[in-house]
Amino acid sequence: MQETPSISAVTYKHLLIIIISCMLTLGLADLVLASVYNYVWFPSSYTEVRNTFFRRGWEQYTAVNPSPSDNETYLIIVISNSQGFLQESYDGNLTYSHQLQLILQEKLDQPVRVLNWSAPASNAAEQIILGARALSHHPDMILWVTYNTNFVRAQFRSLDFYSTDIARLAYHQSTRQFLSREFLEAHSAYDPLTWLKVNTGFGKFLHIFEKERDLIWTWLPKVQPFGTHLREWDDKAEKYIRAFYETVNQNDHQVQVAFVSMPANQKHYSEEEWAEMTLFPQRVSSIYNSRDNIQIYNATEAIPQNMFYTSTHLKPEGHLMFAEWLYENIFQ
Repeated sequence: MQETPSISAVTYKHLLIIIISCMLTLGLADLVLASVYNYVWFPSSYTEVRNTFFRRGWEQYTAVNPSPSDNETYLIIVISNSQGFLQESYDGNLTYSHQLQLILQEKLDQPVRVLNWSAPASNAAEQIILGARALSHHPDMILWVTYNTNFVRAQFRSLDFYSTDIARLAYHQSTRQFLSREFLEAHSAYDPLTWLKVNTGFGKFLHIFEKERDLIWTWLPKVQPFGTHLREWDDKAEKYIRAFYETVNQNDHQVQVAFVSMPANQKHYSEEEWAEMTLFPQRVSSIYNSRDNIQIYNATEAIPQNMFYTSTHLKPEGHLMFAEWLYENIFQ
């Protein structure tokens, strides 16, 4: 006699079929949504003071879109993280990049445009890709505002690892031509599966399960617990520091870079962690020693502690103070 499968075996078999079916359905739906997003309108950094789509739309936001007068305009591109975004306020005009533009327009004798490429949750790899993207705009200056954590947590991940769609720019020839082969190989850019994940979201369900804005961040101030863990500085961090400079300073495309160790709130760090934070600009200076076209600025302790929401997020008043600090230390 043929043995009848047990109830438990049949149940597990059906459960497995259901799980696989659900995964395939979600995967197909995610790919469909990914194609839909390709036709969604996204803003340009020439018309908007920040990318309000947060981690999406960076291809369009960073696209070249000059006006007829741009040949006479002093162009600055700010490359930074969530500090430059001011996610706690609806009013993007309060960001330090826009405040700096207003100050420079008043002080200088020529038109000034400051593009705000501050990408929340961005890592060093994404900032390097943005640096390569910036060269197509022929900026007069790249204002690179960053800190220790953007480097020590990066660890040369595959391009599909990062939370923003900035990685897509690495597949644009106008950007890719400025990225070194070493950088592309380290981030698996030549891997077909990486290309598929980056350009479609395949296997990541980013489009189905993408958290809404008010779930991952909010326009309202947050209270952050004290104590922010910092990983130890390592040779990978140094490689990223070198890679940014080498990306934006090539034979036919050399740009003045102002590297700024961004403001931070000391009370959120232990004594040991704060020592790591304050060492960061010194480490960068030693790496860039005697390099042309780059100046190092230390703003780590430039803003009072009461001007912060969190360990690094500034209040609007703090953004204005930082804009004034940038003008006084870099442009005066």
